[in-house]
Amino acid sequence: MKYFGISFHRTATRSLNEAMNSAGIPSLHFPSQIGNVNYQRLVAKSWNRPDLVLECLQPVLNAYDGHTDVPWPGLWREIFTSMPQSRFIIVLRDPEKWWHSLSLHWRLQFVRRKLSIFERIQYAPYIPDCARETFGPEHRDLFIDAYNKHIEDVCGQIPSDRLLVLDLMDTEKAAQLGSFLQTGRTPIFAHHNSSRSTNPAKRIYRKIVERVQNEFLPH
Repeated sequence: MKYFGISFHRTATRSLNEAMNSAGIPSLHFPSQIGNVNYQRLVAKSWNRPDLVLECLQPVLNAYDGHTDVPWPGLWREIFTSMPQSRFIIVLRDPEKWWHSLSLHWRLQFVRRKLSIFERIQYAPYIPDCARETFGPEHRDLFIDAYNKHIEDVCGQIPSDRLLVLDLMDTEKAAQLGSFLQTGRTPIFAHHNSSRSTNPAKRIYRKIVERVQNEFLPH
């Protein structure tokens, strides 16, 4: 059984990943580079072909049973069709709080954002020009609309026996996740990767490296 967290980034994706690990589901958060393989670069030329991206990520799928963060929210339709034993989890967060968290994470108060390859895969169904645009605070409504439409599509198209919908603020979400995973263990659903708790120097360094890398991504 494979489990996919398909809510957008900044919706406790790392927390969900750690919760699945604590419940006995070997899980990976953000499969950018594993070993000597940089999967984000590997799919750079085929990022707008979800079927090919999923094929490239097959070694990751084989190695782990749980998967969270980008690019999985942009691949759920292909996963749903090609992997009938797969199950999905979406975590709901207040859209305004989500955008606030995202804009802080992207540091939009200081710089404009060019989407990474995995981010393009997530946003492509909702933002057609996501590969060519750079984004700033003025794109708030565009991203919130994408966020809401994604939730609408997922909840409207994946049947309830394969989808768990969690509210980030629900104090019972760990128990709900445990029942869905059916491992016999109650997961620990703590808050990881908070923007406020991350070491500021580490966060700035990570953003500089990411920005430099993005400048050399193919358009």
